[in-house]
Amino acid sequence: MGLFDKFRKPSRPEALDVSAPAGTVLAPVAGDVITLENVPDPVFSSGVMGRGCGIEPTGEVVYAPVAGMLSAIGAPNYHAVGIIGDDGAEILIHVGVDTVEMRGDGFTVFGEKGVHVRAGEPLLSFSKKR
Repeated sequence: MGLFDKFRKPSRPEALDVSAPAGTVLAPVAGDVITLENVPDPVFSSGVMGRGCGIEPTGEVVYAPVAGMLSAIGAPNYHAVGIIGDDGAEILIHVGVDTVEMRGDGFTVFGEKGVHVRAGEPLLSFSKKR
């Protein structure tokens, strides 16, 4: 690793060749699915944020689980992505527990608010080591 390598932004991963028919939400990251009740954050596990599941990630890239408009991404919430699907579904992808305090450290955002994405496009990457 060279002196300036830590300042270099990671390259954007390739998009996945997937599609999500209306009413279908794909897994946004590779990993093991857990029930919402087993997510170790009461805001989510209580269901107050809506229906969903947790994923214990094996990968470090979050992909769009549906086609739609990015409603929230980037500063100050690098750890979360909001998407309004083409079918009207509102989707929140929240990466990690207590990641708000990280203030973006370990996250790289590839999308922009207001941009339309296709299912399978990379949205952000994160470091599981942090």
